[in-house]
Amino acid sequence: MSLAIALLLFPAMLQAEAEREGTVQFSDGETVAGKISLTRGRSLKIHQGKKLMALALERVREIRFDPEEEKMEQKWRFLVAGQTQKEKWGDPYPVRHLKATILLTNDERIEGHLYTTLFYVEGKEKTRKVIAYAKQRGKQGQSLDTLVYPNVIRFHEDARSTAADLRIVFRYPELEEGAELAALTHGALARLAARKTETAGDYLLPSPLGHEFFVGAKSGNQIVVGWQEQKQEKLFKRVTEALEITKDFFDSRKLIGVYQADPKADVYALVMLTRTGKTTLGRAKSQPWRVAIFRWKYQKDEDRLLLAGRGFFFRGITGRADKIPEIAISEKLWRKRQKGETILIGEEEEPKQP
Repeated sequence: MSLAIALLLFPAMLQAEAEREGTVQFSDGETVAGKISLTRGRSLKIHQGKKLMALALERVREIRFDPEEEKMEQKWRFLVAGQTQKEKWGDPYPVRHLKATILLTNDERIEGHLYTTLFYVEGKEKTRKVIAYAKQRGKQGQSLDTLVYPNVIRFHEDARSTAADLRIVFRYPELEEGAELAALTHGALARLAARKTETAGDYLLPSPLGHEFFVGAKSGNQIVVGWQEQKQEKLFKRVTEALEITKDFFDSRKLIGVYQADPKADVYALVMLTRTGKTTLGRAKSQPWRVAIFRWKYQKDEDRLLLAGRGFFFRGITGRADKIPEIAISEKLWRKRQKGETILIGEEEEPKQP
């Protein structure tokens, strides 16, 4: 190959090498898949304290973003020059700081703040631009939930058993063997889909990276989610009221359970979402459903709940006359016992050795 031809082909070769099949998951539950790449010649830049490091995309297996701080701010001014008394004005606006955890192809893990990065996701029909921020600031009148961000960027060719995987031993006789298993991390509500192994009841789950997580299982038309069966009545009522004014594509929201670790912690709501009204899906199956968790922040000064994020365990589409899946909660799936890198979920039983 002549030098002139090589120079002409080099940009295309560089772009082809940078493109990798993957999926981007967003904080509102949306996912997009395709060939993921950066702007030609760019790399990932991660700030760790006073250290700045550059990282080539081909070394990355997965990137996860977690809320580090979320709040509603408001513009203010001093009433009198030289005095500390302030006056707030205008509508509040959301601010979110995000931290990034990067898993490399050699299973090394890097944590820090990713500089604002533009990703391209080339799908079958169009290419979508996805921007990852270290800090998001919304407009006045917006809510935290409308401030959508990518919470997981995962590359498909590396979806294999790694040191970052957790082994799950799942024992729940109420569901048929071989149930589909999924987890949602606390905070970002990143969806982690478990992979079945050759051993019945054994799964490999992408590591929650130290985060607590909710777990759900689906078999046929039955869905069970690990949840505390003891109701927090006052909180249940408040979340029910908040759901009534929540607007999205789904017109029916059935609250199944609520959870708050302590009075200052985020509030999580398990919700069955269904669409009963008309949709644009011109086929027999036209009514989407989703089993989701909504995350709320408590705004103490105004004594109200603010929707901050959402994630889903399972979703599907039924016909108008079809029966949607039955959903139940179980304390058995709420209690997780860990032994090394193995987690036992469900019935009390010693896990088998791999």
